Amino acid sequence: MNMNTKKRNQSYIINIFAAALIILPNSACTNAVVGAGATTGLAIYDERNIKTIARDTLTATRLRAKMIELSTDLATKVGIDVHKDRVLLTGAIADEKMMSDAVHIAWSIDNVLEVINEIQLTDTGIVDMARDGWITMQFRAHMALDEKIFAVNYLSETVNGVVYIIGIAQNNNELERVINLARGISHVRKIVNHVQIKKPTS
Repeated sequence: MNMNTKKRNQSYIINIFAAALIILPNSACTNAVVGAGATTGLAIYDERNIKTIARDTLTATRLRAKMIELSTDLATKVGIDVHKDRVLLTGAIADEKMMSDAVHIAWSIDNVLEVINEIQLTDTGIVDMARDGWITMQFRAHMALDEKIFAVNYLSETVNGVVYIIGIAQNNNELERVINLARGISHVRKIVNHVQIKKPTS
């Protein structure tokens, strides 16, 4: 493992464990916390430039704020991940109208190019949330420890044992490696992949 890879992985691991106290009680907010803490230290490894990272962070913040204005229940039940102006919504909601509201709000935010609705129309209990949080922590830690994966380029959430991934992979081999890591974690029922492959530079 070269020095740059070690520094990248160490920084990412620090950010993962900094979010550990938050991920279990409120997994919907996890990536907002990790993203905010990781932006400065990991930007040099991110496939997005500083401007895009800032815009994605602002989009997530505005979306969360609008959800809070409408309903704190909605804001706490919906996970928001933004990568290159693509919004991934996750979570578990029993109310179909509430889910529709979340999608509508996401499309109302400036610069949003795509809204991926992966919200499950169901309930989830405390035990399920704790298990999902554990899965997400395991997955992110495994990616960070793998020197062949640029973990900072991936965002992930887990809902009822389903792992959702968005981001950008260096190539198909890296993406396959990421998916296999998720498959190897206990209690994972399904993996939903919304990762894009990096376009080759000319």
